[in-house]
Amino acid sequence: MCAESRKESMLVTVTGYRDSGKTTAVERIVRELTGRGYRIGTFKHCHHGFDLDQPGKDSWRHRHSGTVGTVLMAPTGFALVGDHPGEDDPRELMKWLLPDVDLVLAEGFHWLPTPRIEIAERDGSTRPAHTDGEAVASLRALFNQQDIIRVCDLLEKRFLGHSESRPVEPGG
Repeated sequence: MCAESRKESMLVTVTGYRDSGKTTAVERIVRELTGRGYRIGTFKHCHHGFDLDQPGKDSWRHRHSGTVGTVLMAPTGFALVGDHPGEDDPRELMKWLLPDVDLVLAEGFHWLPTPRIEIAERDGSTRPAHTDGEAVASLRALFNQQDIIRVCDLLEKRFLGHSESRPVEPGG
């Protein structure tokens, strides 16, 4: 499909307090939706930061030579490292980094005014989120696979344009 006719990917955040199950929810949602034939991308907010480069290594030297960004490529995968873009909003980065996905799930980013899946605490409370964003689904503290299927059905109907699962295409 040509880029001009392609519908822009939607970003849905998965919010919750620390250790609420956000990563597990993202993993299971991705597995379920990719099993239905969708291409899913993810972003993870790392509020404590991270560094893939070790000072003195070639990748570190590339990054610190003045580049806008450096792509590290290996037989097992790739990574893009660069300076912080100046804001904590993955919506612009996803257009550039993940242009061919059907949906992007972003773990964290509760401050963004985006549709979100809320992970509830045992007492039913949820992490406060941006008031302009909509809670489109919620998962209870101890969610199970049926809960994940329910959320995926909702995501599929609301954001992926299908009311029923589509078959996995060969090789995809």
